[in-house]
Amino acid sequence: MNVALTVGDRPLRTVARSRRSGIRFGPGERDRVRRIASVARWTELPVWSEGQNGPITDVLSGVAERINGWIVAEREPLTTARPPDGTRYDALANIALLRIPKELSRAEWLHNWQDRHTTVAIETQATFGYVQNTVVAAVTPGPRVDALVEELFPMDALTDQHAFWGSGGDDAELQRRAGRMMAGVATFGADRDLDVIPTSRYRYDLTAS
Repeated sequence: MNVALTVGDRPLRTVARSRRSGIRFGPGERDRVRRIASVARWTELPVWSEGQNGPITDVLSGVAERINGWIVAEREPLTTARPPDGTRYDALANIALLRIPKELSRAEWLHNWQDRHTTVAIETQATFGYVQNTVVAAVTPGPRVDALVEELFPMDALTDQHAFWGSGGDDAELQRRAGRMMAGVATFGADRDLDVIPTSRYRYDLTAS
């Protein structure tokens, strides 16, 4: 299980992500989180930890007006190399917030999304990193979110649809991929009531001494 916490109430701009081995809070580690949050220029900061949410929540509460947090179960169908500590991923890092539509049970939604759609998403887009975070429980009051999806795209995807879809300049292939993707997301309600936020992702190893 991981803990996902977002700080602020405006669109995401930068992602600070812990090392996958997790955050173990000891002397000085809360100070590192506080320094990152307090000097940052972004308006919303996602923080991920494999440890307890309490210490992070306490620290971030001191520097933010609002915190939204969830315990999530993480799946990483498509992995990517991690850059050195303190550096930015060379990627457009999209974050999508998913909600279960009223016509589907949770089991149906998970099946349609993770079992049926995962391959479609990977095959139709130029993603080179893909993480599915299913919300297990909320740890703070806030708006309902059932999953958080992270996808890494080439930077050119910001302005070039062929770079986004990986269609190699072929307009017909772009349309085929987009059509297949849209049909797939409709099966689990991600064709509506969906928030997608373009961000940058930085890696900070908060366990380092």
